[in-house]
Amino acid sequence: MPPPAPHLPSPPRRRDNPSSALDQAWRSTDLLLNTGGFRAIVLDLGDTPPEQARRVPLTTWYRFRLQVEKAHVLFLLLTRIPCAGSCSALSVCCAPAEADWRQAADGGGSPALFGGVRCRITVRRNRTADVQRAAVQRKEPVRMGAPSLPAAAGDGSAWTSAAPWTR
Repeated sequence: MPPPAPHLPSPPRRRDNPSSALDQAWRSTDLLLNTGGFRAIVLDLGDTPPEQARRVPLTTWYRFRLQVEKAHVLFLLLTRIPCAGSCSALSVCCAPAEADWRQAADGGGSPALFGGVRCRITVRRNRTADVQRAAVQRKEPVRMGAPSLPAAAGDGSAWTSAAPWTR
């Protein structure tokens, strides 16, 4: 009879629950915002299902907003849907990009060259411009530190990136 195999502890179970991963993201972001020392914090929730992103309580967004203003840090939230609501200073929508492919100058059988990217960026909400516009209507001086971006909702701006070899 062979000797019994030694009992090895089983590896820790991996949690595939997306809500626990989202909870970890909130806790980590909260920790980074409270710690300070960062100029920018990016939270990418692009893989989070929209129904989970909508379930985030508004109190969480307000707490993050207060922490961001206190720490003077750029907090960039990347999501598929707008979910921070009135807590966001700026809400931007980016339409799918179109790649620009060009033929080489020789025109032969050479492959196409990547010429750049074109996408439409729309400012949906700009709280800074709203505050400035309200101050101008009241005839008060505006004392904002950052320059304002276009305030008109729905006005799209075309953004194009060109590769240096195609100019």
